[in-house]
Amino acid sequence: MYDTVVWATDGSEAAEAALVHARALLAPGGRLFAVHCDQRFAAGRAGGMSVHPDDHERVERIRARVDVLRAEGIDARMTVVRTPRSAADEIAYACADLGADVVVCTTRGATALSSLVLGSVTHRLLKISPVPVLAVPPQAVPARQTVPETVATA
Repeated sequence: MYDTVVWATDGSEAAEAALVHARALLAPGGRLFAVHCDQRFAAGRAGGMSVHPDDHERVERIRARVDVLRAEGIDARMTVVRTPRSAADEIAYACADLGADVVVCTTRGATALSSLVLGSVTHRLLKISPVPVLAVPPQAVPARQTVPETVATA
């Protein structure tokens, strides 16, 4: 078990699979940081705009998930990094800055060709991370281990 776990998330369903494992690695009283990288175009007419047009919705999904974790008594926090640099580089920097013991991310199941053309955040993170990386394939979550969608209200 680890005292400080970074859950690297893009807000996707695949990242949710990684969250189950991030929670399982968290020691009682530990801290879980949801780290999301909002990649931005660096130049041209799109300079400063998010690479993902739906990034605002992604951030809101992650924020809602962090709220659920807090309601369950987990010391969960969220960090959003807005940058034109590589998401893997920013996640590695965040791990160092936050004093992380481990980072948990998803493989997302990209094909070899798409990873070659588009790159892979997880693949790069495995090479540069200052802490151990747990790369979780989306299909790795047992059906009985799910993360609650919402906080029950009384």
